[in-house]
Amino acid sequence: MKASIIMGSTSDLAKVEPAIELLKSFDVNVSVRCLSAHRAAAQLSAYIKEINEDGTEVVITAAGMAAALPGVVASQTVLPVIGVPLSGSVLDGQDALYSIQDA
Repeated sequence: MKASIIMGSTSDLAKVEPAIELLKSFDVNVSVRCLSAHRAAAQLSAYIKEINEDGTEVVITAAGMAAALPGVVASQTVLPVIGVPLSGSVLDGQDALYSIQDA
């Protein structure tokens, strides 16, 4: 199996490292990128195009605050996208949770 983890900021790496290690322990091929939906939109779109064609089966996105990343990724692929809300400094991740949930 092949999975992609996309985080919105390099500061999120420490929070997603346990997930990376867990997936690898199950022999999942994991690709990890830091691509902000706001600051690196063109690079994010190029990466999504790449994973749409390289056999990736699921995308895990980790984002805090407004958490636009999962929605932006989901808008550009038919792959399953899992949005993981990360704790921010203001609402302890509730803002990200509410932004990610599906209405």
